Amino acid sequence: MVRRTRGAKRNKSVDSSDNDDSLSDASDEEIVTSNTPASNLDNDQKTHYFVTINSKNRNGNSSSMLGSFFETLNPFKKRKTAPAEDSIPKTPFLQLFNGQEPPEAVAKRYQLFVDTWKPQLEQIESELNQANNALFSNLLKFIDERGAKSRLPTAYVQLTTNSANNLRIMQDFNNYLKQQPKFNNTTVINLMSKNCYNIKSTFREIIKQFLEANNEEFNIQGRVNYDFDIVRDYCISNIKDLKSFHILIIIQDTNSMSNHVLNQLIRILHSYCTELPIHLVLGLSSENVGKWISGNLSNESRIIVDGNKFSSNDNIDFGFELLDKLFLNPHGMSLILHPQLTTIILNRFKYSNNSIDALIAEIKLVYMIHFYQQPLSLLLSVAPSEISSLGPVHLQRLRKLPSFKKHIELNLASKSFNYSFFKSLLTDDVVLVQEFEKASVNFGEYQKTVLNAIDIVSYLQKFGHNQSLTKHKFDLYNMIANNKFVHSVYLNELLKSISKSSELQTKVTNKFLLPISSQYQGQYETKLLLDLSAQKAPEDIIAAFRNYFKNPLLQKPIEEMLFNEVFTMNGGTITQVPEPLFEENYENLMINLIRPNLRSTLEHGLENSNPYLSNPLIVDSESSQKGTLNPTLTYLFKVYKEAPVNISIYDFYIAFKSSLDRNKIKELLEKEDEVDIDVDEVWEKLTYSWFTQNCFELMMMGLLKEKPKGDHLEKAIWKGV
Repeated sequence: MVRRTRGAKRNKSVDSSDNDDSLSDASDEEIVTSNTPASNLDNDQKTHYFVTINSKNRNGNSSSMLGSFFETLNPFKKRKTAPAEDSIPKTPFLQLFNGQEPPEAVAKRYQLFVDTWKPQLEQIESELNQANNALFSNLLKFIDERGAKSRLPTAYVQLTTNSANNLRIMQDFNNYLKQQPKFNNTTVINLMSKNCYNIKSTFREIIKQFLEANNEEFNIQGRVNYDFDIVRDYCISNIKDLKSFHILIIIQDTNSMSNHVLNQLIRILHSYCTELPIHLVLGLSSENVGKWISGNLSNESRIIVDGNKFSSNDNIDFGFELLDKLFLNPHGMSLILHPQLTTIILNRFKYSNNSIDALIAEIKLVYMIHFYQQPLSLLLSVAPSEISSLGPVHLQRLRKLPSFKKHIELNLASKSFNYSFFKSLLTDDVVLVQEFEKASVNFGEYQKTVLNAIDIVSYLQKFGHNQSLTKHKFDLYNMIANNKFVHSVYLNELLKSISKSSELQTKVTNKFLLPISSQYQGQYETKLLLDLSAQKAPEDIIAAFRNYFKNPLLQKPIEEMLFNEVFTMNGGTITQVPEPLFEENYENLMINLIRPNLRSTLEHGLENSNPYLSNPLIVDSESSQKGTLNPTLTYLFKVYKEAPVNISIYDFYIAFKSSLDRNKIKELLEKEDEVDIDVDEVWEKLTYSWFTQNCFELMMMGLLKEKPKGDHLEKAIWKGV
């Protein structure tokens, strides 16, 4: 791309005498322009030219020294491309099975994702809309109340510790307020700390939003644009009934606002509250509102405000409610979470920033990755009789699943191995489909048994005497899915706790029968109900529960179930060969997209650039025959890793120059090129320019730091290696 600046004089500054650099030389270069009306304008109006080097330049006349040099280092050729309308896929999903998946199956798989995610998204939006309705209704009552005119009505809204959640709650309140007809005459002004760096900018923003909200260009009559008298005069002259009018000022991130500016704002607003119906709402990210008021508001501010405290819902409780309704719903689709994915989601939500928005993004990625990476997910929406119609490629993939191979190996080692059956399972598609149908039924039973067990434990928690034993349903699912529930300390302590309850006979046994009998009843649930109805002694009742929790379905790992890859969502895989699993190092595609490991990504890219540069979009087969030079930054990074903590710039440069293959670079250059690297001075200039540019890039990435003395650099990472 050749950049041109505006103006005819600059346009004439191109050296037309140099045929190698001239844009008008059609024999060497082509000017590619679009057919848009803008391309038909006079050249003086253009700011850019897009230039494509003609292919005959490679074998014929050489172009400019700089163009030829970079052309040889990054060779390319003009390629025929398909029309845009043909190259754009109809769905965002790709054909799997190495491109052998039928397009109809890809479209069905994408539609299945849309149909599956749509009700989940509706459930999420419904929960979000109702999450803080109680808080919003209380705030409306606060706005509607006039109170004492001598003090400024102020609401301290205790929000969560996550700023993204707080901004969403404040935005939801704005939308909720617009839906209330009673408050149509309310002017809402939203302030952010970034716009309130001093008191003048704060009132300038207030007046601006006030006038925009009322669609007025009020005549300020020569006054400064931060004079609040502008708002007062507008209200007096234009608002007929001030009793039904409200000015609501919301500071969304009060914790980030300067205390000095906040106290000034409160004092000035207080001076107008006797004339104007002003209400101030402070959004706080503080666990102790009283402590925040004592530490941030001056004594005068505390006296002149009429404070009211409000609290939003706890983020953790709301997040668990969301997870329970999405993944532990017996009426949902037959997809369950993989144990490892459950641990990742749970740990990130509990011990990270408790962000609801991040949690929703994770959930959507989980569904998207499953249907995007797993071609067999299509089997969930196909009747068993229609599986064979999908084609042999899907059935062959079923036989290649790790769970299927493990199933065959386990049966080979058993004494009751049926040779003819397993031979037909490997060769007969009808037998394979029947086995898949049985696996689907087994997974349905497993899912319902797990949900029943979770409901039973949640019911028993109500009668324990230890509040520390209360767990969320998703916590319980994580323990059961990871096979850590039956023999856990938690279950033993819970059963000991309820054995001391005086309500064990009346509520735990009699009233317990109704909710269980109304749900799914398998053979283990039926046996539990019979045992509870027959037993009277507390120890026998506890034994009945313990026997139920020891049923084989609750103790069988999901990985050992046949075709579990189709019915479970694991968050996607990054590497073909999985690494050893440690709970603190759990990794999958979903968490890598949400929280990418920037350092390892940079290091892998600097060590080996082929995954990023050697792909069909950049390098074609013909250019690879000529050979290319790896980015010089990769050579400097290899020297950087082996260097000491304090690096001499001169030694660093000499080592970098020695790592370059001078002969290979010489072969890549055109014979006619004027860059003759056989000349030591030219070679020194070329390598030193690369060296300085690469050092600057390493500094920008945070890998290198400048020392006070200009002749040394310091490593920021890879110390002592």
